[in-house]
Amino acid sequence: MNKLLTETLGRFGIDPSAFTPYEEDPGIIGATVPGSIAVALWKSLRQHHTATGLWPVIRLVEFEEHPGGAEAALAPLPKGDVPSLLEPQLQELLETFEELLGPDAAGLTLSEIAMRADRSGMFLPDNESPPSELSPWPTEAPDVEPTFLEIRHRGTNAPAEQVHLALVPAKQPWDAIPRLQFGGWNSCPSPDVLAAVAREWNSRYGAVPAVITMDVLEFHVERPPTTETECMQLAAEQFVLCEDIVSQGMLSIRNLAAALWRSPNWYFWWD
Repeated sequence: MNKLLTETLGRFGIDPSAFTPYEEDPGIIGATVPGSIAVALWKSLRQHHTATGLWPVIRLVEFEEHPGGAEAALAPLPKGDVPSLLEPQLQELLETFEELLGPDAAGLTLSEIAMRADRSGMFLPDNESPPSELSPWPTEAPDVEPTFLEIRHRGTNAPAEQVHLALVPAKQPWDAIPRLQFGGWNSCPSPDVLAAVAREWNSRYGAVPAVITMDVLEFHVERPPTTETECMQLAAEQFVLCEDIVSQGMLSIRNLAAALWRSPNWYFWWD
């Protein structure tokens, strides 16, 4: 382990020898660290990524290795903007919800599809009707602490006692996604598509993957969207990428958009 990493870990009271290679990909090293320092440690380690070539990823203590190896991280990613990258997921959504969205939805933009979905009330409980007009946009920026939901206890919001911290060889932060082989099951896009989407969001918002568990992907965002239009476009993209965060979470794409406004945290979950 290089001197810079050793010094950084030492400042947090972490013994560098605790980091051991993954069995399936010895290039990745990981160790158990206290959850109370995980976010601060992650932020410190990410600052040294250019020098070390290792991208820090927080995981839960109990996880299964599915590394894709160096080949997965070096393979060329799909090109295009986010809507084009998510075209297969969008077509699947349009087919699933054709009755509510209408057969002409395929000709609409993502933002127009999002607006139509919300107006249909398709994600509301059966006893609720869709609103007759748009809910007002918030006027005060949310007081959101830069943290990660997956490593905090539900209810108490206290950090987990311990988490796993992986140091993943990655030229770019998003290369950690295919290197860890996250994605490609059920409705979750394949690792290369997720990485390509992350690449585009990094360009627009400074978003980087920070937490990768068995079914959760969280981003830290340096330049979150600041306008209603931006937030609605981004929320529409995130809805197509991960329908569950709306259908089993925010219950409308507009609610998601409002939550994304100036937020440094993005959360995705696929079952």
